[in-house]
Amino acid sequence: MLTSSTSCANTAGTNASATYNPSTFTAGCGATNKVDVWYRFIAVSTTQTITVSSGPSQVRLELFSGTCGSMTSLACSNSSIIYTNLAIGTTYYIRVYTQNSNTGAFNICVTYSPPANDDCSGATSLTSYPSCINTAGTLNAATANGATALGCFAAGTYYDVWYSFVAATTTETVTVSSLGANITNPQIQIYGGTCAALTNLTACGTTSVTKSGLTIGTTYYVRVANLNANPSGAGTVANFNICVTHTAPANDDCSGAVSLTSGTTCVNTGGTLVGASYTTISAIGCGTASRNDVWYSFVAVGANTTITLSSAPANPRIQLFSGSCAALTSVACVSGTTLASTTLTPGTTYYVRIYTDPNTISASNTFNICVTHTPPANDDCGGAISLTSNTGCINTTGSL
Repeated sequence: MLTSSTSCANTAGTNASATYNPSTFTAGCGATNKVDVWYRFIAVSTTQTITVSSGPSQVRLELFSGTCGSMTSLACSNSSIIYTNLAIGTTYYIRVYTQNSNTGAFNICVTYSPPANDDCSGATSLTSYPSCINTAGTLNAATANGATALGCFAAGTYYDVWYSFVAATTTETVTVSSLGANITNPQIQIYGGTCAALTNLTACGTTSVTKSGLTIGTTYYVRVANLNANPSGAGTVANFNICVTHTAPANDDCSGAVSLTSGTTCVNTGGTLVGASYTTISAIGCGTASRNDVWYSFVAVGANTTITLSSAPANPRIQLFSGSCAALTSVACVSGTTLASTTLTPGTTYYVRIYTDPNTISASNTFNICVTHTPPANDDCGGAISLTSNTGCINTTGSL
């Protein structure tokens, strides 16, 4: 019996003094009347590779299903067979012979390829979003992991794969869904640290786990497993979906824009980009797409209006829109902390998009924002315009 593994673990063999016994099988794609020796293995993956090395010249392999005396030839090759659509848990048979009847020693092994994220070092990177955006995953051919500290997992055998994410907020939720039929005991755990030194965050669940107290901008690792039973199998029986989510700012979308009031002096409103996601805008205009943003609105009081950011993160951007959230029109942009416009229509609602370029994930992505307009020169008593009395009306223009 050969044991399938993720790397070639050779078993020494020889066909010296072997015989040919056609009564036990039908050769199928293999040659007849060739002395041969036999091996068997139990499939642990739907795709397996059989390799013979250091053997005599013209070595040949033939793969069979069935049982001795009732076999079906599946594939033939010279020194290696890669075969798909095997039934996990089923025993298969291997015939080794030489085309020219040469005899001698050889090595043989059976291997399979685990998922690319079978180990923490190959963790698949996920992005946290305000709503669940699934990434397809599988536990098919995942190896049983006995080396990683259990953390908050109970004792047992875990067939696992790994993911990572950068915390967008201090609280993140990992969710798995659409579980294949063979994932009967799902387990999720979030770890801190590094793959070489994982730390237990006491964050475990079955199909969902939420962890608070995370550090924004820090990478965390997620272990997804099935407990005590190998879920591998044909089709989608070991597949699942996974996503990472967080709560976004209330004004993450234009429809939730925070209303600002334009004043003659700056009255700040606190804002944050922490946990923001990007808005898809059909006509981005002078702005940059795919940047995490938040939204504000204001009603213009005067044509001359200024939007000002203070205590802002690095590389701030301001974009001004007219129209409605459903049909935005870009009016102006600035790379910096002040956007001044002289062409606004008093009484009209405008929308302000705040973002950074490039995107950054940091707890320091906070700012203050205000909207100001230039008042008339005679807005206060101290600036009263002098009028002259006349025998007839001589108008002086004014504005509110």
